[in-house]
Amino acid sequence: MQIWIDADACPKVIKEILFRAAIRTKTLSGMKLIWHSTAGRTYRVVYRDTLTASWADLSGDIVATASSTSWTDTTSSTVARRFYRVHVLN
Repeated sequence: MQIWIDADACPKVIKEILFRAAIRTKTLSGMKLIWHSTAGRTYRVVYRDTLTASWADLSGDIVATASSTSWTDTTSSTVARRFYRVHVLN
């Protein structure tokens, strides 16, 4: 599975906060995404399985409690390739 973080399509604040070092790790339960975060901010993971598909919500709201936040996509084993974005909601 290939994972891409689409920083170019995100607002500047997201690039500055999240995309300095986004990490992904394949685990037994799915693809684990880890990104830099700010405690108290709310994030949401969105995805698409092809470059031409529309972006769709994947996670619910994720409230950061530390300087890095992780979330696992438990549906990633059903596709060969998936593209992710992490949005800052507040």
